[in-house]
Amino acid sequence: MRAVSSVVLQSPLDLEESAAVAGAPFLRRLSRIILPLNLRGVVGGWLLALVFCLRDLETAVLFYPAGREPLTVRLFTLEANGPPSVVAALAVVQVALTAAVLALGALALRPRWESR
Repeated sequence: MRAVSSVVLQSPLDLEESAAVAGAPFLRRLSRIILPLNLRGVVGGWLLALVFCLRDLETAVLFYPAGREPLTVRLFTLEANGPPSVVAALAVVQVALTAAVLALGALALRPRWESR
């Protein structure tokens, strides 16, 4: 939330204020002015939160349903009781998943150069 709020606070208020003076409701200002101006920052903040959620163990342990444990809980359980090769393979899957998410995020956030 702080990553996104810092991006939104840096955007100019003039456009939003002029739309408000012209009578645009909040949702229209949000969808037509604020979000397009800050889309890269919002995507970056979402990507940061997603990467932290992929490796979150404490919340997953509290809320996962019986018989449907997430990858982090499965890794934690197998570290104590499972064969090392399975633990290593699942750890590689988790790292690959995180790397794939970061690669897709880097593609989404790459600068788009305009030709003149």
